[in-house]
Amino acid sequence: MLAAVALAGCTTDALASDLDGVEPRNAQSSRGVPNGAACTRARDCRSGVCEGRGCGPGGGRCVSAGRGCPRDHAAYCGCDGRVFYASGGCPNARYRYAGLCNPIIGGRGSPITVHGALDRIAVQRVVRSRLGALAFCAEQARQSQPDAHGRVVLQLVVDGTGAVISATISSGPTTPPALGMCVAGQARRWQFPRPSDGGNVQIEIPVTFDEVSGG
Repeated sequence: MLAAVALAGCTTDALASDLDGVEPRNAQSSRGVPNGAACTRARDCRSGVCEGRGCGPGGGRCVSAGRGCPRDHAAYCGCDGRVFYASGGCPNARYRYAGLCNPIIGGRGSPITVHGALDRIAVQRVVRSRLGALAFCAEQARQSQPDAHGRVVLQLVVDGTGAVISATISSGPTTPPALGMCVAGQARRWQFPRPSDGGNVQIEIPVTFDEVSGG
């Protein structure tokens, strides 16, 4: 799973269903191109491993499935928009970027809504700057529930100074309660620009946390 993918308009790469993170890794084949050659998906490679940052056609490199790799444990945001874990030196897959996938904010047909004298673009900027805190909430929830995922709607009331005076959550049936509570707790610390009329503003922010893949 706080990717890609941050605000509305950011969508999963069109090739996601064909890229690593979806198909099995390390499936060696007598067909395919040799190590070092450009690849799009694992099945393009003789070794069965297409690796590298970026999800566009031909942007990966075929690498050996049997190479020596560091025995560490790093997070990657996969081309399917889900987090997977692998060696920090050998991701063994293509990925969007190293690290946790950011949660999806205001996407999938549910934009951020603002009722009051605050510009929606200004609200989006504030939320975008806090994506790391929301990703932290997801990782905290996954300590006790590894498959924690779901969708919440964060409902805020902002006063005339731009401070959050109320933060509540409505969530779907798959969302762990601890995840929603953490998101609301983080949001209470946010500071928005002052509303132009000095009055209160109501904001609704849909947040989707994708499930972590087993990669």
